[in-house]
Amino acid sequence: SGVALWMSGVALCRIVAIIVISLWRSGVALWMSGVALCRIVAIIVISLWRSGVALWWCGVALWRSGIALCRIVAIIVISLWRSGVALWMSGVALYRIVVIVVIPLWMSGVA
Repeated sequence: SGVALWMSGVALCRIVAIIVISLWRSGVALWMSGVALCRIVAIIVISLWRSGVALWWCGVALWRSGIALCRIVAIIVISLWRSGVALWMSGVALYRIVVIVVIPLWMSGVA
């Protein structure tokens, strides 16, 4: 009777130990799955943040290249306008030379 009682106590201890160990292992597995989920979420958030930063810098680069392109176009337009003005002024100067020098010389040669 005492041996049977002792053996049933041992069996009960084994059952309790198996339950406690199983619960502990499932808790550890649950905790590790939570850690893995946190890592996945962190990787996704960091990746999205980095892609957002990269997109922002891409926008800044596009904006700066647009400004640079506008400056280049402005320089070309201003240069063409100035060369046109210079060409017009050289035409005016040539006209003055013809009117002031060539025509009187031609008229004096003809007269």
